[in-house]
Amino acid sequence: MRYPVIGVLLICLMAVAARAEPPFEDLSFDAALARAKSEDKVVMVDFFTTWCGPCKKLDQTTWKDKAVQSWLEERTIALKIDAEKERALAAKYKVRAFPTMLFIDPDGSVVGTITGYHDAKTFIAVASRRIEGISELDEAKKTFEAADPNDLNARMTFGNALAGAGKYAEAFEQYDWLWRNGLSISPGYIGVRSSFLLARIENLAQQYRPAGQAMQAWYQEADAKLRSGDADRVTAVDFLALARVGKVPTKNIIEVCKAYEARKDARPDVKAALQSGLRAVYFRAGMYADFLGTFTKGPLPYVEKLAADVRAPMSLDGADPKLIDAMRSARQRALIGGGKRIYQALLATDQAATAAAVARVLLETTPSEDALNELKSAAARVNKADVGDALTLPENPRG
Repeated sequence: MRYPVIGVLLICLMAVAARAEPPFEDLSFDAALARAKSEDKVVMVDFFTTWCGPCKKLDQTTWKDKAVQSWLEERTIALKIDAEKERALAAKYKVRAFPTMLFIDPDGSVVGTITGYHDAKTFIAVASRRIEGISELDEAKKTFEAADPNDLNARMTFGNALAGAGKYAEAFEQYDWLWRNGLSISPGYIGVRSSFLLARIENLAQQYRPAGQAMQAWYQEADAKLRSGDADRVTAVDFLALARVGKVPTKNIIEVCKAYEARKDARPDVKAALQSGLRAVYFRAGMYADFLGTFTKGPLPYVEKLAADVRAPMSLDGADPKLIDAMRSARQRALIGGGKRIYQALLATDQAATAAAVARVLLETTPSEDALNELKSAAARVNKADVGDALTLPENPRG
């Protein structure tokens, strides 16, 4: 008679082990809607992907906060859904940015939306407004209209909210303004312009054809300037970013870059931007030997320099501690991101000894499971999973 009891206990233990971590429930979407109806709540769905950095940050901070857990448990049935596994559901609710948190009535209609990372205090404040019917668009519009017309963040947020509300033409109007005017307001906007802004326009183009036509026109303009020699650094950055988004063939990108570099009147800053961009082009195309060849002093010294930047003390007298933490995190991300790509390329080109040295520097400087897993994934991508699986975290990491 003991065996059935033990079996029942094992089943119970397995069920507990499989249970989602608070504040999330182990329920299907339909079951969550039904339960929300019976408990007079709404369903909150956290749409995430495994590669999304802000999604991971929510897991590490906001979702672990006791106040957030209590708030959600009192008002919602919370679900966590991988958008790449539940593509039909994500498509139904037009989820294109991650993380996206949707508040959904039991009848399936959306009450409110939150996109991006928010800390615990901000999440509770914003989520409270969403379930009260104050939309992201309402807030963004109010903020935008009260802000300086040259406030790039307010305009971007307004454009994102318009896109999320299905107002595609109006969203593109804001994005187009940012593309054309952002750099004249803030030269430092170039990074945001070629990454976050362009990604938003790329997403919008799936629903709004003129956005795609505009990107094609911008690419052709940058291409023509490089071919004629009438290019500056912004032109080079635009060309490479738009070529990536437009899936321009690698050989075409290389041809334009090399032709400009060969010009006698080539500007050093433009050449440097193109050479830096080609590094990413080579890597994405699996041209690993060419990728490694872009490191003039060699790939290992490059990683060692990134590691030294991480270990270097930050002496910013009077600076906000949050700013210092953000800068330190940015240096760590640069090391992990750059290091894992170099590690992958070295393994792919059978340079095992140098690859091991790169892995050692990276893990001694940023000894974390995330860094270790990034290296293991990089090795697996070039069929060297056994090499990656042999990596371990160091016992004595560098301070």
